[in-house]
Amino acid sequence: MRRLISSVLVLSASALGACSHYSDDLAMLDAKYENTAMPVYGAPEAIAPAAGGAAVPATSFSDALAHEYYVLAKDEQAKMMYKSARYYTEKSLVASEGKHVTPGTTAEFDLTGDEAAELEEARDQLIESMRSRRVPENYVALATAQAKYDCWLEQQEENWQVEHI
Repeated sequence: MRRLISSVLVLSASALGACSHYSDDLAMLDAKYENTAMPVYGAPEAIAPAAGGAAVPATSFSDALAHEYYVLAKDEQAKMMYKSARYYTEKSLVASEGKHVTPGTTAEFDLTGDEAAELEEARDQLIESMRSRRVPENYVALATAQAKYDCWLEQQEENWQVEHI
């Protein structure tokens, strides 16, 4: 009996160790991004391509996207919106590994009607922009657009910060 209890405790401890809370992942991202300066969309160097100038490109689209999702995760955590913070943290982690991260969909959120139709149309436009304008000079702007689109989905589902939507 003692042996059985010991085995159960060991298995339980290993299972708990294998599961991590999103805040552990966010803390890991803090270490990566706390001293990293990425061009901010809206800053002259980020929008320069649209004006015919040269931009400061991110090293990769995935890097820019990971950073954008990280910023959203930190903002949501500060507001104690933990579900949203976890969503953005998970997307940031995947992007930081250089893996493909797609924009969210209305099916992932509790959205119907006119709001869903508008968001689906906007997603189609975003995907088209990402296909036709994905060059290093646009990485920051495209990553910002994707992260802000996901923020729009999330805010629309919450439907209480109307000015954010």
